Amino acid sequence: MKKNTLYLLLYIFSITISQTTHTINAGSYYYNPSQLTINAGDIVQWINDGGLHDVNGDINSVNNVSFNNPESFNSSPISTVGAVIYTHEFMIPGTYNYDCSVGSHAINGMTGTIIVQPPCEWDLVFTASNATIAIQESNFENIVIQTPTATIPLTEIDCPMWIGVISDSNPNNFFGYTQWNSSANIGLAAWGDDSTTSEIDGFMEGESYYFALCINGLTTIYSDYSTVVMSNDPPFTSTYTTNGFASLESVIFDAWDIDSNLSSCFSTDLSDHEQKKSLIKEFDLYGREIKSSSHAGFSVQIFSDQTFIKKYRF
Repeated sequence: MKKNTLYLLLYIFSITISQTTHTINAGSYYYNPSQLTINAGDIVQWINDGGLHDVNGDINSVNNVSFNNPESFNSSPISTVGAVIYTHEFMIPGTYNYDCSVGSHAINGMTGTIIVQPPCEWDLVFTASNATIAIQESNFENIVIQTPTATIPLTEIDCPMWIGVISDSNPNNFFGYTQWNSSANIGLAAWGDDSTTSEIDGFMEGESYYFALCINGLTTIYSDYSTVVMSNDPPFTSTYTTNGFASLESVIFDAWDIDSNLSSCFSTDLSDHEQKKSLIKEFDLYGREIKSSSHAGFSVQIFSDQTFIKKYRF
C-alpha cells in the first residue's frame, strides 16, 4: 500500500499540462497588446516596461463597478523595469477586462481585454468535485486517430489539440478537457455533477469515460466507448469516482473523413500510414482465439500496428 501511495504521489508531480505563455508589456498608460485572445489553460504574464503599474481584474478603477469577469484577479503595484508584474493561468473561457488601478492610469487608457476561448466551442462547468485522469507517455502510441485507410498516433499531429472527456449519459456535454502535449505525461480533470442544481453538469459516481479530440480549435472527433481502455490497476479506477484517479491506456478516435484544412497538421503524409494496419488475432473475453467471422459477442482485436480494440458483434 505504501508503495502504491508513493508511486501515485510521484506520478502526480510528473504530470504536466501543455500550455502557452503569453506576454503583455505595461508602460506609460498602455498594455501591449491591449487585447489578447488565448486558449483555456494558457498563461499570461505582464512585464513592466517602466513606471509603477499593477494588473487589476476585479473592480473597474474608473467607475468603481465590478468587471464581472469569469474570475477576478489583481496584483500589487511594481516599479522595477523588466520585472514580472503578474502571472495568471486562465482556465475558464470568457471575456476578461482589466486596468491599472495606480493613480489616473486607467482613466487615461491603461486598460486591457483578454478573450479566453474554449477548444472547438466546448463548454465546461467547474464544479466542487472532480477526478484526475492520467495519460501516460508510455500509452501515447495507443491513443490514435483511425480513418478508413490509416491509423495515426496523436504524437504525429503538429497542430494544437485538446482532449476532452464526456459521459455515456451526457455525450453532448464536456465535463473536462486539457491541451494535448506529446512530450510529457498529461493530467485531465473530470468534473463531477453539482448535486445542488437540477442540471446535470458533471459525472455521476460510477459513470464510464468517453473521449473527444479537438484539432486546431476547429474539428471535433469522438471516440466510441468500445475503443476506450482504462486501467484497473490500483490506485486507478476505470469509472468516475469523486477525488479518484484513473489512467487512460488506449483510445481510438473515429475520423472517417479528415478535413483537408487539417492536412498540414500531420508530421507524416497520411499515405505513409495507409494499408499498414491489418488484423493479426482476435480473442474472446476468456482469452480464446477466434477464427470464425460469425462469432457473436465481445472480442478483442489486435492489429499489426500494435493497436487493439474491444468489439461487440450481434
